[in-house]
Amino acid sequence: ERDSIYLPKGKWIDYWNGSVYYGSKWLTHYNAPLEKLPLFIRAGAIIHMYPHMNYDSESPADTLTLDIYPSGKTSFNLYEDNGITRDYRKGLFAKTLIEVKAANKIEIKINAAKGTYNGKYRKRVYLLQVHSQMPQKVILNKLPIKKLASKNELNNTVTGYYFDNDEKEGVLFIKTNYLSTSADQLISIY
Repeated sequence: ERDSIYLPKGKWIDYWNGSVYYGSKWLTHYNAPLEKLPLFIRAGAIIHMYPHMNYDSESPADTLTLDIYPSGKTSFNLYEDNGITRDYRKGLFAKTLIEVKAANKIEIKINAAKGTYNGKYRKRVYLLQVHSQMPQKVILNKLPIKKLASKNELNNTVTGYYFDNDEKEGVLFIKTNYLSTSADQLISIY
């Protein structure tokens, strides 16, 4: 067990199991065996994750995973360059603004990438992990996407969504087809 973990003001989510904690207080008796690092995510966070690799450009990063903890209105600016040269010093890089609004519905807007660099992805698959409740429908760029029966089915399809109530107290998994990085993409969750 760990004692004396201070959580600042706000709502915090345990990364490992989805439990919610409210800040401005000390957390005591937190179950943390040696192999478990206490890790808390502030509500509203947008965490981007690339595929596992040993070094930059070992494998394609044309699939971007976004781990989203919706709360109010938040945003994140994704920075990318070629990861090999120092061309970023010459202005060769791109930024993609990702915005999330959570009210009656959840809206995730992936804005068009601004800037360019050698090797910039023109299209990309997005895997969204949205910590939320069971949706009634999911809309991608004004078109409904298919609800799937399992995570395995989601892994074997091009576009769709699956809600897992047992995963971290509720996670909505959304998978898109290859989408242009030069155009805005909008995902609406009702």
